[in-house]
Amino acid sequence: MFGFFSKNKQVNQQSPLCWNTGKMFDYAFKDQANFDYLIEKHHYRPYQITFFKTAASLMDFRGKTVLEIGGSDTPAQIAFDELMADKWVCLDKTERHYILRNEEHFAKITIYENMDIKLDDALAKGNHMLFTAYTDDTPGDWSGKFDIVVSDCCFEHVWYLRDCLEKIHSYLKPGGSFYTCFGPIYSCKVGSHYWVNENLAFNSGLKYGLNLDYAHLLFSYGDLYKKLLPHMGALEAEKAAFEIINGERQHLSRYFYEDYEDALLDSKFSKKCMRPAYIDEPSPSDYIELSKRFPNNKRFDVYSIEMFCEKE
Repeated sequence: MFGFFSKNKQVNQQSPLCWNTGKMFDYAFKDQANFDYLIEKHHYRPYQITFFKTAASLMDFRGKTVLEIGGSDTPAQIAFDELMADKWVCLDKTERHYILRNEEHFAKITIYENMDIKLDDALAKGNHMLFTAYTDDTPGDWSGKFDIVVSDCCFEHVWYLRDCLEKIHSYLKPGGSFYTCFGPIYSCKVGSHYWVNENLAFNSGLKYGLNLDYAHLLFSYGDLYKKLLPHMGALEAEKAAFEIINGERQHLSRYFYEDYEDALLDSKFSKKCMRPAYIDEPSPSDYIELSKRFPNNKRFDVYSIEMFCEKE
C-alpha cells in the first residue's frame, strides 16, 4: 500500500514536529522466512510488516503491555514471537462477518464485546485479547495501563482526533510511547478512500484510463458523473461519482495534513514527532487549483503520515 518515502522526493516540512525519535532498537524481524509465512498463512500485507518493523526499531516491545488501536488481525507470531510483548490488547470495532471469515485467527484471541469486563481482570485472564469497541467507549480504568500504543492504517478513520490523542495519552504509563502510520489522508490524491469495484479503487489503480487525482476535492458531483459516463452505464457512473465524492468508508475522516499537525501540537505528549510517510506530488496545474480552493492548506503531496510520541 505504501512505503516510507517510497515515491518522489522527501519534502522539507518546515514544521515544529521534527522527526527526532531517540535511540533505535534492532531485535525483531530477522528471518525473511517468517515474513513469507505471515503473508502466505495469515494473508498479511507487506505494508503491515513494514509498519511493525519500523515500530520495533523505535520502541522496545519486549515484556511490555501493548495496546493496538485497529488491526485486530495482528497474529501472535508478530505480537509475541517477533516483538516479544507480554500482553497484547486490541481495540477495534471489528465486524462479526470479518471475525467469522477469519475464524482460525480469532479462535486464538479472547474477544470481549461492549466493555463487559474490567481491563485488569481481562489482563489477568490472558495475554492476547480484542475489545470490539472504539476509544470513545473505554472507561477510566484503562488509564495508565499500557507501555506502548500502536495503530496501523487507522487514524484516517478517526473522527474526533484531539479526543483520541488525549485518550491515547491517558492509556500510557509514564515513559510510554505511541507510534502510528496511516493513510490515505483526505487531502491527498485518493483521499476519499473510494472503492467502486476492483477496476476503480483508491489503492488498486484505474482500468478505465481515467485521471481521478483529487476528484473528491476538485470535481462537482455532476462533472464527475459526466466524466465517468462514457466508460460505464448510467447507474454505475452515478454510484461511482457518489462513492468517489463522498468516500466508501462509513467512518472516513476528512482531515487535511495540517489538521493532524495542529491536533498533535495541541496534545499533551512531551515528545511529538510527525512526518510524511509517503509522498505523491500533485501536478503543477492540480496544485494551483487546490491552492485556490484551499488557501490555508499546502501539503496536498502527503499520502500518509507517521507519528511518534512519548509521555513523561
